[in-house]
Amino acid sequence: MTDILSGQFDPETRTFGRVPLTAWGALSRTAARYPDKAAVCEDSGDSLTFGELLSQAETASANLWAIGARPGTRVGILLDNSAAFLTALLAVNRIGAVSVMLPGKFSDAQLTEMIGIARVDILVVDDPRAAGTGDFLVPTTMALSDFLSPSGRPMPGAVTDPCAPAVHMFTSGTTGTPKRVVLTNRNIMHAVAAYEHVLDLTAEDSMIFGAALYHVTGVVAVALQCVYLGMTLHLQRRFDPVAFVHWAEDTGVTYIHGSPTIFQLMLENWPQERPQLGNVRLLACGAANMPPGRIQRLTEHMPAASFRTVYGLTETTSPATVFPVDAASSSLIGSSGTPIPGVTVRIVAPDGTELGSDEVGEITVSGTNVSPGYLDADDHFTAAEWLTTGDLGYLTADGYLYVVDRLKNQINRGGEKIHPNSVENVLCSLEGVEDACVVGVLDDLYGEVPAALVVVEEGTDIGELPEKLRGRIAKYAVPVRILPVDEIPRTVGMKTDRDAVRALLTER
Repeated sequence: MTDILSGQFDPETRTFGRVPLTAWGALSRTAARYPDKAAVCEDSGDSLTFGELLSQAETASANLWAIGARPGTRVGILLDNSAAFLTALLAVNRIGAVSVMLPGKFSDAQLTEMIGIARVDILVVDDPRAAGTGDFLVPTTMALSDFLSPSGRPMPGAVTDPCAPAVHMFTSGTTGTPKRVVLTNRNIMHAVAAYEHVLDLTAEDSMIFGAALYHVTGVVAVALQCVYLGMTLHLQRRFDPVAFVHWAEDTGVTYIHGSPTIFQLMLENWPQERPQLGNVRLLACGAANMPPGRIQRLTEHMPAASFRTVYGLTETTSPATVFPVDAASSSLIGSSGTPIPGVTVRIVAPDGTELGSDEVGEITVSGTNVSPGYLDADDHFTAAEWLTTGDLGYLTADGYLYVVDRLKNQINRGGEKIHPNSVENVLCSLEGVEDACVVGVLDDLYGEVPAALVVVEEGTDIGELPEKLRGRIAKYAVPVRILPVDEIPRTVGMKTDRDAVRALLTER
């Protein structure tokens, strides 16, 4: 890479030398460099250049200011995937207010609860939904058309505090109780700069994305990453795997950042008339376990692509570790890579003692892009120097992280600990198995035992799978029940719904 926009990493400041203080600063820089370059292209055909995105966000920020938004004001963003989503995020950032990410796929009852907990001051919504927001009990609701309408109102000066909160995102964390993660400007800007470095991204790259933008991946690794570097973002309003593949080839995009579910849906629905995407040079994947077999099947369809596994959480503003080279061709496939610059990873025992190389324990993280803490339902802030992730893993002597599983997903079979991800990876490596989910189900003798749902190719003999697993995994880890399904149940956020999987296995 010849021109590193962010500059070099400084170990003393634990960030990069030429990083704007805020997302607004990044947009201002990019719009000055590429005013006429496409910033966002929607699958509807609508698009904005970086110059237009800057102008539209300035107008929106003036409209927010006129109705009382100030630094620290909480602005709920309840918008579908669109250029307007980016406009809202950047307009809020310009005036130093806080974007509260709201999941549009949730029910009104769920959203009402979240909006109340988040103490949203102003709600920005798509026009069709604006009329039905009376139950949300928000002081001010602003329809998207009003939010974007040119008004001639004076624009306030841009706020440039790197330590100020920029985004609040809901997460259940390790307790199952929804709480808000606070992400600062510094967290966000370091994350996008780190992605530039570890993935060798430049303004010459372009990205396609079809999952919901309101997650940390969508906000940071996609929307603001493109703004930061000047990459064009091709955006699907609703994910359609067949259309996604067609559009990826037609637009010549070079980069796809997706979840294991997105990539699995692409594989299941890959159009036969487009067997390969030769233009894609980079694939990045986080959010959940990605079986090595699935990685290799993906690269058969995209032979020029380097696959980079990412490990991160909402609390790490997306990346904590990234695989430094192509995982598909590496002997270390299955690892989540090494810590990004500015991040330290430790593995600890239940009592907090740091463990040595290759010892499995809880993954803890600290660093520049790690959230300063949480806001609970009572709006009380809890700071945390080290993030306890709730994930089990280990570090090799060379510093590579292997994520074993979620601590809460671990199956305890009469004292024997079973990690579902490990069993799923072996299942997916068997011929004819396309997808799998392993959970613990109640058992009178052992307390709980492993059971699995699988998606298989036509003609695959389910009865042979347990025997094929023996010898590859411990005998006690072989699922006692394996049931075929058309698809693995997913949550509205497109993650594996383990509760639904467990219910199916219990009922049947």
